[in-house]
Amino acid sequence: MSYELSAVIGDAELLRGVSRTVPAARAAPLGQGLSLIPMTGALFDAVAEDGVGDEFSAVKLGRHRHGDQWIA
Repeated sequence: MSYELSAVIGDAELLRGVSRTVPAARAAPLGQGLSLIPMTGALFDAVAEDGVGDEFSAVKLGRHRHGDQWIA
């Protein structure tokens, strides 16, 4: 039996910030300063909507939001 998991793994603080701004994202702590956000069907749909995907694009680039600005 196999299982396929699609997820984002990254800095715990950064992913907590994403999960606060994208309601379908749920960050699960992994320890050692890392968290995981499973890419559920609802999250895929939310990211595909206009503007919401910006949160994940910034995560891929290692940036995070501070107020209304993205910073490295």
